[in-house]
Amino acid sequence: MITAVGAVVAALAFASACSALVMRRVNAPTTGTAIDRNARSASALLVIDLQTDFVDGNGYDQDEVDRVLQRINARAAAARADGTPVATLRQVYRGLVATTVIRLVGKGLGTPGSTGLGLHVDVDVDADVDVVKSRLDGFSNPALGAWLADNEVRELEIVGLDGCYCVKATAIGALNRGFDVRLDDELILAGDQAAWQATQQHLLAAGAVVLPERPKPHRT
Repeated sequence: MITAVGAVVAALAFASACSALVMRRVNAPTTGTAIDRNARSASALLVIDLQTDFVDGNGYDQDEVDRVLQRINARAAAARADGTPVATLRQVYRGLVATTVIRLVGKGLGTPGSTGLGLHVDVDVDADVDVVKSRLDGFSNPALGAWLADNEVRELEIVGLDGCYCVKATAIGALNRGFDVRLDDELILAGDQAAWQATQQHLLAAGAVVLPERPKPHRT
């Protein structure tokens, strides 16, 4: 009996460790080859994870959701008007471990089979491309980098949700590759405002521009 119990405990511990490693990889920003900044001069708008699952399922204040989606729709319309390319990025978790963890602790949001994987009905961005990612960082799908290269993009404006997770990871992934990154607080949803303020300071320190303009944190 003791041996059997010990084996079960060991198996559970192993499964927990494996899950933690997989989710750490899912959450981590990616690195990649630096872009040739001299060969690029264009901008692009990246709209992150404005899917029904995440807009409706993460407990955001509805009035704030309405305000932010209206602003994003207006910003996308302005981008289309001036010829700025627009991409939507959508999160769909992949792999047995990741999808199991999300179904257990994340209400199954963003997992295959969910009816909320598409863009929310109130989102109107008329994107040039739709990129599906299985990790928080949009650059985990090489299709994003290839599309940006085809459009000679050097500056990224990132909007959407959540500021502390997929927006943050994609912004860092972009900075890791040498892109200019701009974020506007009024175009980003975040469930934890205190954490989002700290995230903004982290992104500022990493080289992003965050609007409204804030002083960069002092480095010691």
